[in-house]
Amino acid sequence: MWGFPELLVDVIEKHHQEPPVAGPVETVEVVALANTVARILQVGSSGDTRKVERQPNTLARVGITADAEDRFFDEILSTVDEAREMLNLLD
Repeated sequence: MWGFPELLVDVIEKHHQEPPVAGPVETVEVVALANTVARILQVGSSGDTRKVERQPNTLARVGITADAEDRFFDEILSTVDEAREMLNLLD
């Protein structure tokens, strides 16, 4: 499509789909996780304001256990806050 690499087209097309339960972790799953985390934490905005739920299967597939899930989100929020402070950005 438009001469984009097949991997990029695949990721754009599928990053909102539910991930498979087994098999190797695919690039699209990592992008889907990043998208979900950004939306849950309200980091950036695409204008899509629908409620997003955590996806334990996706987290588990990339090695984030249920026990570590809250720490994972807390660390991301902390890093985003540090970046905002460093860049002197306002909410």
